[in-house]
Amino acid sequence: MTDKRSSLARILVVEDCPEQRDLLAGGLAAEGFGVDTAGCGESAGRLLANGRYDCVLLDFNLESREEGRRILKTIKDDPDSRRTPVIMMSGHAASYRALAACLDLGAADCLNKPVPIELLSTKIRRVVDEGRAAAARERGAFAIYRVLAVEDDDEVQELYKAFFQLHRSEFSGVVVATGDEALRVLREVSEPVAAVLLDWRLERGSLDGLDVLRELRRLPCGADVLAFLVTSIDDERGIRRAFEAGADDYLVKPFGQIELAARLRGRLRRQESVGNASPPVRRGDLEFDPVTGRAALAGAAVELYPTERELLRVFLAHPDRPLSRDFLWESVRGCQVRASGKALTVQLSNLRRKLGAWGKRIETWRGAGYLFNTRFPPL
Repeated sequence: MTDKRSSLARILVVEDCPEQRDLLAGGLAAEGFGVDTAGCGESAGRLLANGRYDCVLLDFNLESREEGRRILKTIKDDPDSRRTPVIMMSGHAASYRALAACLDLGAADCLNKPVPIELLSTKIRRVVDEGRAAAARERGAFAIYRVLAVEDDDEVQELYKAFFQLHRSEFSGVVVATGDEALRVLREVSEPVAAVLLDWRLERGSLDGLDVLRELRRLPCGADVLAFLVTSIDDERGIRRAFEAGADDYLVKPFGQIELAARLRGRLRRQESVGNASPPVRRGDLEFDPVTGRAALAGAAVELYPTERELLRVFLAHPDRPLSRDFLWESVRGCQVRASGKALTVQLSNLRRKLGAWGKRIETWRGAGYLFNTRFPPL
C-alpha cells in the first residue's frame, strides 16, 4: 500500500548522471511521487520558475560543487520557493564543512549516494510533512504543541525554560519539579499535553520518572501523550525497563537544543500529519485507523502507545517486504537520531504482544530487519 500523501507530492530530481537520474526518477515514481528531472542548473532553473515542488533532490556535485550550492542558494533566496525542502545528495563522502555550508544555506538534509529508495522516500515524506506543517502553523491551522518537562535539577529546569522561550512559536512549555505536579498538569483536560520530557531519577517528591510514566498511561488521555524518558546514563537495561513501562523514546543527558528540537519536532509533526489523508486499513480481523491511531482485533479495541501505532502503520503500509531497522526508526521518529540497540527490539516486542496472533506475523529477518507477513499462512 503506497502512502496516499506521496501521490500528492511533486519532486524535482536535479542530477547530471543520466543513469542515477533515471534510477531515482523510476524508484520515486514507483513509490507514488510525481517526478520531474533536470540534468543541469539551467534546466532546473526553468522548471523551478514554472512550477512548484514539494521537495527538490539536488546533486551536491552538479557540474561543480559551486553549481549545486548556487542552485540551493537560488531556491532559498526566492520568496516563492524558499520554503521548498531541498535534500542534497553526494556520490562521494562530502566534508563536514561542505555539508555544514549547505545546511546553513537551508538544506533540509544531506545524503551520500546510493540511498535505498525506501529510505529516501521516508526522508522525502518527512521533510514534505514538516514543510506543510510549518506552512499550516503560520496560517494558524495547527495549534502550538504543549510540552511538559519534569525535572528537579534547577540548572536543567533553566535550560528547558530557555529552550521553550527560544522555540515559543512551536512549543508551549510547562516545567515542573515533582511527579505529583506533573500528574496534575497531565490531568488538565482543558489544556492537553502533547509530549512529556520526564526525568527518570526524580529526587523531589514520592514519585520517580517510571512511576509518573505508569500513572500517565492509566489516564484517559495517557495513550495519546508522547513520552520521553530523560536519563543521565545510557544504560540498555534501564532503557528496556522504560520502554516496557510505556516510554516512546528517550534522551541521554547532556543533550543540546538542536537535538531536543529535532526529536520533539520530528515525532510530534509526524504524529500530527501522518494520518491526514490515510484511510482505515483492514487485514483479516485486524483494523487500524491512521487518523485516530485506533486499532482493533475482531472488533475489540487494542490500546497502542504512539510509537507502537507508528510501527503498525509502517508495517501495514509495507506488507510482505523486509524493512531495515534504520528504515523503521526513520519512519517512526521523523529524524535521523539513532536509538539504543535494544530500543526497537523492546518496542516491537510490546507491539507483538498486544497484537496477539497478528504479532507473530512480524518476523525477524536476520541481517535484513523485519517483515510483516500477511501471506503465509493465508488470512
